[in-house]
Order: sequence, then C-alpha cells, then structure tokens
Amino acid sequence: MRLILGIGSVCAFAASIAGAVGLAAGPAASAGSKALPLGSLSLGVSGPGDAPAGFTARSFSVRCPGVPEPAEGIIATAPALARARGVIMFFSGGLGTGYWGARTESLEFFEALRRDGFTLVQVRWVDSWMESTPGERVGPARLACRPATVVKWAHDRIFEPLGVKPANVGRCGFCITGNSGGASQVSYALSHFGLETLLDAVVPTGGPPHAALAKGCLGSDRSSALPAGKIDGSYGFARGRGPCARRDESFRARWLGDGIATGGNDFFHPRTRIAFILGGQDPTSAVPQAAEYVARLRVAGSRRVTVRRPPDVPHGIAGSKAGLVLLRALLRA
Repeated sequence: MRLILGIGSVCAFAASIAGAVGLAAGPAASAGSKALPLGSLSLGVSGPGDAPAGFTARSFSVRCPGVPEPAEGIIATAPALARARGVIMFFSGGLGTGYWGARTESLEFFEALRRDGFTLVQVRWVDSWMESTPGERVGPARLACRPATVVKWAHDRIFEPLGVKPANVGRCGFCITGNSGGASQVSYALSHFGLETLLDAVVPTGGPPHAALAKGCLGSDRSSALPAGKIDGSYGFARGRGPCARRDESFRARWLGDGIATGGNDFFHPRTRIAFILGGQDPTSAVPQAAEYVARLRVAGSRRVTVRRPPDVPHGIAGSKAGLVLLRALLRA
C-alpha cells in the first residue's frame, strides 16, 4: 500500500496506523463468513423539486433482510455531457438526509465531471440509512444494506446500459464516493456486502467513522471517540440510554462485528482502487477511525490503496476547492 501524507501529519498518522494493525477480528470476520444479503429497491414516479441544478430526482424505497422498516430516499441523476465514460455515485455525511453537493463549488465540480464523460448519481435519504426503529437492535452493518442495495441497483440499471468498460484496472468505470457518514456507506459496500466485483474505485473522504465501533464507544482512545447518540440510534436505543453512551463493555462483541475494520468478511480487493482523502484540517475522530480501515486493508493484502492528507482541506470536502480538485483527480485517475 502507498501512503501519501501531508507535511506535519506523517508521524501522527503512522502511529495511528501502527496501532490499528493489531485489531482483533469481530464475530462477523470469522473464517468462512459470508457477505450480508442485499435488499430490494422500488423506484417511485418522481422526487421532490429540491434536486441540485442539472439533476433529476426520483424517489425510492429500500427493504432489507433483518431490518423491520423500509427506508425512503431520493436518487438524483445528471447525465454525462460528453462520450460516456462511466458512473460516479455520491453519498452524503451525517444521517445522509442531505445531498452530497448543492453549493456553487460542488456544482462546478459536477459540471466538470460531466464534461469528463461521467453520469452522476447523488443519493439522499428521507429516512436516515443509519437509524433503526426504536427497540430494534439492528446496528449499522445491517442498516448499510440500504446504501449497498442502491449501489447494486445503480450499477445494474444506470451503469450497465451504458455498455462502457474501463481500459485499466481501477479506472472509473463504476465508482462510488462518500464523505464522513457517506464514507461509511461506501466502505460497508466492500467490507460487509461483497460488492467489490462491481466497483472499479471507492473513494472515502473524511472517514469512514464506523471503522472501529468498540474503540470509539468504549473510550480506549479518546481521539477515536464516536458520537454516542448516532451509534446507539442505529441499534434502536434512545439518546443517552444506549450502550455507547454508557460505555457498556458487554456490547463489545456486537461492535466488533459491526465495525467496518473489525467485522466484515472481505478486505482483500485486488482489482478495486480505494483512495482515501483525509483533510489536514479535519479535527474529528473520522481520521483515526479511517486509519483503522486503512490498516485492515493493508494487512489483508489490498495493494491499490492510497491515502491523501491535503493540508488545507476540512472534514467536509464538498465546500473545499482544494478538496474538490483532488477528488476529481482521483475519480479521473
């Protein structure tokens, strides 16, 4: 694996990587474990009129095995403005209920990618992808069936009809990217749902923050601490009453199985390029959390992994000109 790090961050990030290599595998990472099952997607007639300029929105609903309630969302597409080269999907951060990009900077970035020949797809959740019904102990790994199902649907219904194949391994093609919680959405597609054969490149930015849930909830490393309310919400607990808020040691095995880096079933990706962008101005726990996933990929032998730490880029990449320049370069690589 090749790491490309910003000046002044090499030592700290290397220490984080070194500590992450010793991760214990959770129950879901045991020998012979299989990818979690995908769900089904039903497309609606139309979506709300809030799609960013150039995009057309349609509503959808996803049902997943082991998840009691369906999740509603919006899929917004913008066609390529040049000869078709591929499809790029964007997943937003936080609860995923906003569009990845709707600001002037991101719209200009989208326009450039469309001129490069890419059809663009933004996914916005109406019902958050990572919230469980109260009392239902589903957890983020099984809830990630929701975005993984949308990825599979977009590959089959939007990318495949284009009839394009990338000339080189790791070149888009069909690629997905997401920021912060969106980085978790795209990373779970690899770690827990076995979609690597569909994906030419995965570009997590500002995350994934769901890499090492046990470490983030139990407080063994304060720099990796996670927002307890969001983690507990994915298990159906009320804010302040869940195991992450209480640092409940008895929940460790469940967190290990549900963590992107500590659970999962596959971390060896010989043909999928995985390019991380972790902003040098990102003060959140997403950076050390992402280091856990980088280390796990390295241990598994994935060679097409890079890490960029641009010094002037914050946690949210969509509003950063420098971040968008780098992201476009990685998607066009």
